[in-house]
Amino acid sequence: MKGSSVNDMDAFQGIQWRNIREFLRLVLQSTLTSGQHIGRRYREQATNYEKTVHFLRRVGVVKEVEGHISVSPEWEENAAQGNEKALQLRLLSHVLQSRTIFRREVCDYIRRFRVVEGELVYCRDYRTHASKSFVRNFLMECGIVEYCAESDRYRLCRDYLPFYIEVRDRCRQLSPSVLRGNIEDREAIGWAAEETVLSYERNRVGPDFAHLVDQVSRRNVAAGYDIRSLTLLDQGSTIPRYIEVKAVSGAALTFYWTPNEIKVASLLGQGYYLYLVPVTGHGQCCIDRLRIVQDAYKAVLGPEAEWQVREGVVCCSLKE
Repeated sequence: MKGSSVNDMDAFQGIQWRNIREFLRLVLQSTLTSGQHIGRRYREQATNYEKTVHFLRRVGVVKEVEGHISVSPEWEENAAQGNEKALQLRLLSHVLQSRTIFRREVCDYIRRFRVVEGELVYCRDYRTHASKSFVRNFLMECGIVEYCAESDRYRLCRDYLPFYIEVRDRCRQLSPSVLRGNIEDREAIGWAAEETVLSYERNRVGPDFAHLVDQVSRRNVAAGYDIRSLTLLDQGSTIPRYIEVKAVSGAALTFYWTPNEIKVASLLGQGYYLYLVPVTGHGQCCIDRLRIVQDAYKAVLGPEAEWQVREGVVCCSLKE
């Protein structure tokens, strides 16, 4: 097994449950456990030996000591019971406990499922759908994912809901200290984006009006906007420009809008602007890629908006 070259791209390519089952059967039943002997017998019954062994070794199901292959004691105990569904779940539990590309592939795929009409349905992203076909096929072979021809969509079998919950628990862990760090990082990036826009606006309006550009958020975070600037009209007249600054990443320019900001945007109409500032992975604000959205309420939430809006928070309180 040592020295086998396995490409981590498309990690689940060539990984099949039937091959895994055959390999483990041979190891558990053979009196000779040398890698050469197991490999020779395996190739008589199955394919993709190197990839199968690489996968099982990476996720901690098998190990090799001085050329001899053995399986973990807990796996051997489960295999003795002969319950294939339990074995598949045990294997996937090994995957989730490992720090490998296999864990990442499974988590990335399962996290794309959403509740639709009472079912967990895979939400396709056509930019990445094809790259997920190998992990999808593996999970389908294990009976966890099934294809519904009637609705033309993949769904998670209800019997495996605990597996879905385990994926969410294991792959979305966030400690309080990490959360505080993330919040502090986002706040620092947000302030940097505001400072960048503040400088941009003062340069835009010119020296005669620069002193009127005010960073309101420094003294009132409940204003519903961050910067009060102005729009220059003909003959030197001006009208107020209320700017909400959002630090964004990626081509989709995803941002979060609070109910208060949305309310203020609806009241101010064409005077309310969103300034979307792209930020690199190193925290650098790219003002040259600034996206300005005027009349943000209509532009984002209106009937002809080009933005996709997702609502995921429900506020609950006891009735009086």
